[in-house]
Amino acid sequence: MGLTPRHQKPFQKKDWAYLDTYIKANIDNSSLPHPSVAVELDQFEMSKEEIIQELKRNGYQVTDEHTGFLRVS
Repeated sequence: MGLTPRHQKPFQKKDWAYLDTYIKANIDNSSLPHPSVAVELDQFEMSKEEIIQELKRNGYQVTDEHTGFLRVS
């Protein structure tokens, strides 16, 4: 027996619900004194500006790494 063929499904960009869950799991539930996460902008259906605005509106600090990633803390 071997491996079955890899299922090829189209890439689906992530939404607000995924971003919220990701941040809560890695920042809000962290025991580290200054937790942060990287958000890869190409993975999301929202624009960089929309994401930054929403994060700041909800009390997160955002640093644009200018590499396609945002650092959120």
